[in-house]
Amino acid sequence: MYKNHLTLQGLRIGDWVQEYSEITGKFSMPMYVDAIFSDGLVYLDFDGNEGDVWEAEIGDIAPIDINEDSLREFGFKIDVDINDFYLNTNGDKIYTHRFQYDPSRWTVQFGEDVRYTPTCVNIHELQHAYYEYVGKPLALSWKGI
Repeated sequence: MYKNHLTLQGLRIGDWVQEYSEITGKFSMPMYVDAIFSDGLVYLDFDGNEGDVWEAEIGDIAPIDINEDSLREFGFKIDVDINDFYLNTNGDKIYTHRFQYDPSRWTVQFGEDVRYTPTCVNIHELQHAYYEYVGKPLALSWKGI
């Protein structure tokens, strides 16, 4: 069991997470949540998978931290004019930049609207914030580096 694992209540279908292996002590590649069951079982999948989904226990599901690498892996690009990351989605841009008082947190801005700028630590939190703002899921695709 991973000590900072996610909870069933904190997961949504489509959230990008990773599975922790006690055997190797390492994390899997990023995968999205395909199904959640009340007994703690979670099905994980990834884009391009043509086989069965991965079965994981909630105690082994870990968040993906937001950092420069993970943003690039999910298709964010650098806006050289403002030196921050952005992602084009549904005709709008999602901007992210490090929170100045806590470098582990990232401030998120949706389009030009600065009234709602949540701070997030993990990719799934960014997905949840987008859903709260736009009212529909943020469909991300992991491209790797």
